Amino acid sequence: MDLSLRLMPFQVDGVDFLAKSKRAMLSWEPGVGKTPPAVRACARVKAENVLVFCPLIATGVWRRHFLDWSGYADVRVLDGNWVQKPHAFLNGTGVRIIPYSRVSQKDEAVDLATRFSLKWDVVILDECHYLKNHDAKRTQVIYGPRIDLTSSPLEDAEHIWCLSGTPLLNGPHELWTHLKALRPDLITFPSLGVMSYRSFVNRYCHVRPTPYGFLVVGAKNTLELATRLKGFSDRKRTKDVLLDLPPLRIVTYELPGEMVTVTEELEDALGDMSNEFGLLGDDEILAAMQSVHTSTARRLVGVAKVPGVNLLVNEMLESGTGKVIVFAHHREVVRQLESDNRAWNPLVIMGGTSQKDREHSIYAFQNDPAHRLIILSIEAASEAITLTAANQVVIAEPSPVPAKNAQAIARAHRKGQREAVLAQFVTLPGTFDAYFMNMLARKTRDIMKVVDPDLASPDPAQPTFPALEDQPI
Repeated sequence: MDLSLRLMPFQVDGVDFLAKSKRAMLSWEPGVGKTPPAVRACARVKAENVLVFCPLIATGVWRRHFLDWSGYADVRVLDGNWVQKPHAFLNGTGVRIIPYSRVSQKDEAVDLATRFSLKWDVVILDECHYLKNHDAKRTQVIYGPRIDLTSSPLEDAEHIWCLSGTPLLNGPHELWTHLKALRPDLITFPSLGVMSYRSFVNRYCHVRPTPYGFLVVGAKNTLELATRLKGFSDRKRTKDVLLDLPPLRIVTYELPGEMVTVTEELEDALGDMSNEFGLLGDDEILAAMQSVHTSTARRLVGVAKVPGVNLLVNEMLESGTGKVIVFAHHREVVRQLESDNRAWNPLVIMGGTSQKDREHSIYAFQNDPAHRLIILSIEAASEAITLTAANQVVIAEPSPVPAKNAQAIARAHRKGQREAVLAQFVTLPGTFDAYFMNMLARKTRDIMKVVDPDLASPDPAQPTFPALEDQPI
């Protein structure tokens, strides 16, 4: 645990809200910062056994946050590289992190947690909208076949906390599973008992028939439903806490091991880089990484990150993030990202893009809601353009020149930006790339403090944490 880390005021309120609640939901907008308060709340209630269900792409984030923001030493992730027996994974006290994908696969560890009714002090359901469908196998495993926690891993849990930036992706009907499982008293009528899904939809949703069944097209009785949710759900929007939020956060984002295929060629290249640069200082490493002989290794690293970057981008856009900027270096990586994300109608600017097409892409991204993703070459599009329609920046492949990364982030973090900006340097965990990316993120933060002092946090009491992840500038 890093004792220098500090929560922002509204996050302290989040800790208080969770700690006093047996069943609760933090429905804070994406990017506001739900994870640290949830971790600190676990420590507040003195939880010895913590179970986290989350999307695969978030497993590394949860692991890092528990190590950074709490005193938990035993933090285990159930990922594709896991070789322990299920008993060994669940044995002992500490934090156990399971991706939703393993639940869908009827993983043996999840099954054991259910059959043996392991008692969890805290269960966290991150991005709980993954459990919105009461007919889905995943929902029935976690909430029980009757959506009442019976015969589920949560059955004897002391605290159950849901986290989601977008608990209602399509309408109020998606709340029913959470209320039925966690707070049935909120949807109970004296004469009718606990509302069935159909009764809930009829009361709180406008529906219309289609050839494929009834489709929810709107909400009704919203004031009544909002009143029922008081005390269970805490909602915070970016604009509500903007004064507390720093204008810019630069973090490193560890890809889950399950999303990375380390080929023999990549392993050899990373090993060579580690051996060659291991005894050098940071500035010497940066200079060496700009040389021609590292280009093959950098390309292999970029290609290996593509599946994880795709999943990260999809998670962000599907969970309600408005628009996303992705920077990469190699043409091969840019083109693969473009191809893999066709569903999002991506815009692309790279070396060779005509001025006319460049201007069209910038205008479309800034003004057209249909274009929510832009993929940019960090060499060709890190200067002289404005992309303030987005406040989320993903650095899939950085420049080894920290100032160029700062310029890239400044496409979003500049005058006209209305929201706090989050920039994420994507890393391959457990490799030289992770060290390199952390160093670049740290140096980029330092540069941004100097070149953009008018955009940096004006509060002199705000602590700075060089070399630490997920910290405000």
